[in-house]
Parts: sequence; C-alpha cells; structure tokens
Amino acid sequence: MQQHLRVAEFWHSLYYGAGDRTVGVVAHGGTITILYQLALGLPLRNRSVFATDDTGVHLWEFEPGGEVRVKFANCTRHLA
Repeated sequence: MQQHLRVAEFWHSLYYGAGDRTVGVVAHGGTITILYQLALGLPLRNRSVFATDDTGVHLWEFEPGGEVRVKFANCTRHLA
C-alpha cells in the first residue's frame, strides 16, 4: 500500500505537471505495474502484472485531453 501511495503521488506530479516535455523514468517492475494501473484507471486491487524485462523500455505519450497512449511496452530491441 505504501508503494502504491508513493507511486500515485509521483504519477499525479508527472501527469499534471509534465507539460510539453519529455520525461524519462527508471523504475523496477512493481512500480511500472502501478504506473500502468494508474494510467489505465485500473483499481488498486487489480491483479494485472505488466511484463517488464531487465532494461525493458516503455514509451507513453500524454495526449491533449488527458489520454495516455502506450506507444510500445517492454521493448528490448536495444539488447539485440
């Protein structure tokens, strides 16, 4: 629960304060899963787990009106 609260606080600062900037976030899988839950509006008790391989890259874009668009998830092409 504490992790979810910390990640939610970060998410709100990012979501409402990013403006027209590019922001990079480096995090562990549990944090990334919580970010997905918040971005997709899933309930806290949702059991979804979003795959996050070591050095997997997730790219999201914030659209006008508040929509979050997942451009790609868990990309590991840079490891090839």
